[in-house]
Amino acid sequence: MPIRSSVPFLGQPLSLAIGTLLLSHIAQAEQVEQAETMVVTASRSEQASTEVPLSIGVINAEQLALDQGAHIEDSINAVAGATLNQLSGSSSHNTGIRLPLNYDGYYLFLQDGIPLQSAAFFNHNGLRWASYNTSADQIEILKGAGTTLYGAGAVAATINVRSADPAFEPESRVKLLAGENDYSQLQFSHTDAIADDQAILIAASALQDGGWRDHTRRERQELLLKHLWQGEESEINTVLQLSQQEDESASGLTQAQYDTDITQTGLSDQVLATDPQRSSDFIRLSMEWLYSASDQLEISIIPYLRHSTNNYVATWRSYTPVGETAIDSIGLLNKASYQHDDGSETFFGLDLEQSQSDELSYQPFTVTTRGWGANTYVAGHKYRDQEVQYRNLSPYVQHNRFLSDNLQLQAGLRYDYNRYELENNLAEADNDSYGNRRLADRSDSFSSLNPKLAASYRLSDSSNLYGRIAQATRLPSAATLYNLSSGDSKSLAGGVDEERSTTWELGYKMTSEQLDLTLAAYRMEIRDAIVRAEDSKGDSFSTNAGETRHQGVELELLYRFAPHWSLQAALSESRHKFIDYINDGTDFSGKGMMRAPHTKGSLALNWVPGALHTQLQLEHFGTYWMDDANTQKAPSFTLLNLKARYNIEPDWQLFARIDNLLDRRYSHQTEIRYGKVRYYPGQGLNVKAGLEYRW
Repeated sequence: MPIRSSVPFLGQPLSLAIGTLLLSHIAQAEQVEQAETMVVTASRSEQASTEVPLSIGVINAEQLALDQGAHIEDSINAVAGATLNQLSGSSSHNTGIRLPLNYDGYYLFLQDGIPLQSAAFFNHNGLRWASYNTSADQIEILKGAGTTLYGAGAVAATINVRSADPAFEPESRVKLLAGENDYSQLQFSHTDAIADDQAILIAASALQDGGWRDHTRRERQELLLKHLWQGEESEINTVLQLSQQEDESASGLTQAQYDTDITQTGLSDQVLATDPQRSSDFIRLSMEWLYSASDQLEISIIPYLRHSTNNYVATWRSYTPVGETAIDSIGLLNKASYQHDDGSETFFGLDLEQSQSDELSYQPFTVTTRGWGANTYVAGHKYRDQEVQYRNLSPYVQHNRFLSDNLQLQAGLRYDYNRYELENNLAEADNDSYGNRRLADRSDSFSSLNPKLAASYRLSDSSNLYGRIAQATRLPSAATLYNLSSGDSKSLAGGVDEERSTTWELGYKMTSEQLDLTLAAYRMEIRDAIVRAEDSKGDSFSTNAGETRHQGVELELLYRFAPHWSLQAALSESRHKFIDYINDGTDFSGKGMMRAPHTKGSLALNWVPGALHTQLQLEHFGTYWMDDANTQKAPSFTLLNLKARYNIEPDWQLFARIDNLLDRRYSHQTEIRYGKVRYYPGQGLNVKAGLEYRW
């Protein structure tokens, strides 16, 4: 008789796999010792993954060395329930982790534990500023609401890209990767001791990609400097990160364009003649001071400075305005951890940040659009010219206590206060003649109190059961508050508040000589979602009137079934739907959300006979609704990839990967916009190879 799930959204194939694996291997967890995967994202201190009462997907250094990715999606998409979508072949991306693919601020992106951007100015492309192409040593994805360490934005996931640490033993590396469409990537790193108590790491990279679609060339350069000083009671880690990138722009394709030539740009001749591009500069300087005040008290203080620019042509709008934004931040992360005599632990802290955004948006040339919203847009017109100041203050506390030898309870509380101040350099106007509203100078503030509660029960030295419930909030971004259309007159008059969410999660983790397994079932409800509504005059405005529900099951495993052979699986099955949502007068309550596949996953077969490591990987992205009205579904797609790494002892390594081995034609994102289908095609068969030398 087939095993049937008692959970309505869990399908039979996944149920059967989970049941079989648990029954056949759970006994092995107590019989052998296996090296644990260590993570830091949950508490900003190193912990064994099985001991953390939440789901954390990990891409370790070995897998990253095998991936040799051109884009961070080449690694993250192998985590259960996670999708990172490279947009139009550029450095940009959107994200879908325990949510549909979306562009909103439900995610917190970190580099070495420090935010890559402010929640108030969330950019869905935020991970392009991470050091994935330069010195990534491990990527950790904390799924669901963040811990007490993380505030606004840590709703659906927290992604932490960890770079390599300085070492006291000298080592240098140089790596060259090359591929089709003029793709090349050069990486260099050197680490060494500069004194008995100091070490440095210097890493740099340069990437060029001609793009497999027309007008999708991209370039990226980065320099990463790290310094470590170790004293008897203190440690100081200093990091300087600088990057510069430039992408040519393309767009989605119509049905006719997709059917005839998927390599075309999707842009009109007039727009293409302006050579639309996106460029960005990024600078971050941070210093972490770790101080052991006593055997019981440890203090961590991290001041940081951050600067980013984002200059682009908005090719997704018919009149293609230009946007230029610069954001400067100064922040301070403070944490103290106290170990009590009874073995319990209390940590508490205070996070502070002040950021300023300078935004300019204007019309680069005169254009007359057709169809929906047709208008003539005159060259030189300014849509936005404004400054926004953002301040954040967030104290938090958490207590971890063993109620018995095997049962641990974690209880935490975080308070977030956020304040915006708008200074508009343009005259106040209800309508600027192009459907945009200009606001007078104003200020807005938001506050929230979010509890976190988790429990874990140790079944053995290498297996745990856990459960958690955690609340989180998403701030309305500065753009949501202040970049309004003329129909948005009620958005601020009625008030737009934070979105609030609750995550419930149950999970099981184990590790043995043959099997590492993580199984998680979750449910996340988002209340007061910021949606578009319509008043009696037909004008639309933003308001907190939505409620959505997201629930699913995730399975991750590594099964070493024979000498030199192993199987990796990262599978998820989920449902994402509106509980209460009215958009421009249409009630979508009860509908499934767009861009939300029910199933997605990755299967990888590894063969490691000594110096050679090969991986045959199957990626699956299930069918999903193309619009919120649920009128049409996009087809699923499954891709086959082959990766290999060969160690030529003692100093040389060869790499190669073939993506889309069967040359499948597919669209990695398909949606209905203004009544028409838009396709974002995926790349066909492509080959990359590389060589690394160490000394």
